[in-house]
Amino acid sequence: MNRPIVRFDGLRYAAATRFTDAGVTSGGANWRDLGVHLSIAQTLNSGGNFPPDVPYFAGEPLVYHWFADFHAAIAAKAVNELRYHRDYAAGWVVRLGDGTGLSHDRARDGLEAVWPLVAELFETHDVERRLADAGVAVDPAELRDAFDGVIATVLDAARLAVPDGAPLARAAGRAGRDGPHTEAMGYLLAELQGVARQHPDATW
Repeated sequence: MNRPIVRFDGLRYAAATRFTDAGVTSGGANWRDLGVHLSIAQTLNSGGNFPPDVPYFAGEPLVYHWFADFHAAIAAKAVNELRYHRDYAAGWVVRLGDGTGLSHDRARDGLEAVWPLVAELFETHDVERRLADAGVAVDPAELRDAFDGVIATVLDAARLAVPDGAPLARAAGRAGRDGPHTEAMGYLLAELQGVARQHPDATW
């Protein structure tokens, strides 16, 4: 096993931490100052330090290139955000599925309506394949087993069954992630753009 868990990329900086059979390793062009960059990323992640200060002198603006650390902070924050939304959504699925007869039926109907779209989430797009091959992204296909495991646990607790519906049919071999969309996209965009069109001069 050899998968990157953190990677910073800049014009002159690259470092990675990896889980390997020998343990956790760190390496790259500038691994010696990895600790400094991790501290900068952590202060950005925790807030109150943007733009960042020099780690050794509080209040002194950092003029060293730090945008790679900013990207790392976003990635670290995203992990917690994804975990929160996963748990929040799972909680509601269980409440509705294991609730009243009406809530159970509506949860089941909703699940069956969106299930044909699930398979496309794990189909690797050409862009994602190139990023995965370069070691800077994950191949979505590798996440399907973990997804199925979590879904099975949640649906079991919600007394819901995994739908057996077929994936959504493609148009000329292409799907939404390739650009084409169904008629529903037009209605969705109209709803999202409604306020901006009614109040073109508004700011928020």
